Amino acid sequence: MAGVNADTRSEAASIAGSDWQSLYQSEGPALMRYVQRLVGPTEAPDLTHECFIRAIRADRQPTRREEIRPWLYRIITNLALDALRRRRRWLFVPFDRARGTAAPATTESEIVRAALSAIAPDQAAALVLRLQERLSRAQIAEVMEISESAVKGRLVRGRLNFVAAYRRLGGMR
Repeated sequence: MAGVNADTRSEAASIAGSDWQSLYQSEGPALMRYVQRLVGPTEAPDLTHECFIRAIRADRQPTRREEIRPWLYRIITNLALDALRRRRRWLFVPFDRARGTAAPATTESEIVRAALSAIAPDQAAALVLRLQERLSRAQIAEVMEISESAVKGRLVRGRLNFVAAYRRLGGMR
């Protein structure tokens, strides 16, 4: 059994070019942009780095080159969803004391990020994977480890919830 695991690791290493540094350099920027859209710029570098640490330490690694990118997206999506869930447990809404209302987002990107944070994390991840990363429903299903019909439902609900949150936060004036 240990020999199979070692063989799998060596195959994955050869597929990854046996150089995790080059894989980090080639895939890291796209993974970083993706996770920034979900969790913001503060946590993104740490999550990207953690993604590669988990990939290197994984018991099962892809055995074909075309499986590496979706596998990395799966790892970083799970990390981002965990971070968003933790954040929701400790959600703090800053209030403008003078008016007693939440302070408005000032830029379009802040409104978009706030709207993404306001919807369910799995819906936000599906939307970003589809609209920003241009993954197909089948690829998103593979990344999120759900069925294509579940992806379709998350995209539909995510769009509706995003638009409602976006308008609530002052978008589309």
